[in-house]
Amino acid sequence: MTEVRAHDGESIESLIRRFTKKMTNSGVMQDAKAKQEFTKPSDLVRKAKAASKSRIRKHQKKMEQQADYENNNKFRPRRPGPQFPRPDNQDNRNSQDNRNNPNNPNNRGPRPQEAKVQAKPTQPQQQPISDQSLKDLQNKFKASK
Repeated sequence: MTEVRAHDGESIESLIRRFTKKMTNSGVMQDAKAKQEFTKPSDLVRKAKAASKSRIRKHQKKMEQQADYENNNKFRPRRPGPQFPRPDNQDNRNSQDNRNNPNNPNNRGPRPQEAKVQAKPTQPQQQPISDQSLKDLQNKFKASK
């Protein structure tokens, strides 16, 4: 038996809507309609075959649409890029042996973290000029004119 209980503040319309949804999902109404009158077993077989045929037709139609979609150049598979053969000495470029091998044509030298970093020579910082020495320089400049 299907039952529906009202929530707080729920309207009658939403209650009826929930009840009808539960009834259709449970299949009680379909069973009741089917049992109203007798159906011969041959009719049941005929309906089952018709349903099977319609399922097969639907599946075939779907497959045809997919094939048309692929054949109309809308479906383009990725083309593989050019495959160039590698020489034997370049099979493992990142190995320690190849990186330090002087005969390796791709030898770019040591990696940046392996390079020796030389410290930059620091320049001596200039001392700030005091007010008195600034005045002395200005007086010397005026005197030279």
